[in-house]
Amino acid sequence: MKSEDHEPDQAPDRVRDPLDELLATARWPEPSPESLRRLRKRWRSLRKPGPVRIWWPAAAAGVLLVVACAVLVWRSQSRRTGIPGDEQQDMTITEIKRLARCEGMSAQLLAAADLLAAQPGGWHMARERYALITRDYPSTQAATQAAARLTHRRPQ
Repeated sequence: MKSEDHEPDQAPDRVRDPLDELLATARWPEPSPESLRRLRKRWRSLRKPGPVRIWWPAAAAGVLLVVACAVLVWRSQSRRTGIPGDEQQDMTITEIKRLARCEGMSAQLLAAADLLAAQPGGWHMARERYALITRDYPSTQAATQAAARLTHRRPQ
């Protein structure tokens, strides 16, 4: 590349640097064929694929595969209800609220039936409440307790 190919920056507000002037007048020799050959040889030796260049794409693919598998396992585990052997995995918020409401209502009915059963002559009414709990709320803890009271208690 020769100095005639580039014009020095001639902005009027810039101070002229002596180095710029010197570089502008410099003559750059053309490289010899031997220099070009050495440069190409050196470039090829630097570009040869070494062990790192060969294996890093495979290592990156392996890491991505492990991360993808971990995400899939995590997502499948997070959908479970947490009860071992439970086949129902995707409970919605509405279903959870309904179950909680049923548990609460049946527990209140059980407490009322227990109060009735403790009153003189209240066993007949309490027995009806226990039966109602076991019939209308069969999957609750209160239904289990009401069924036990029906079988173990006798009128006073």
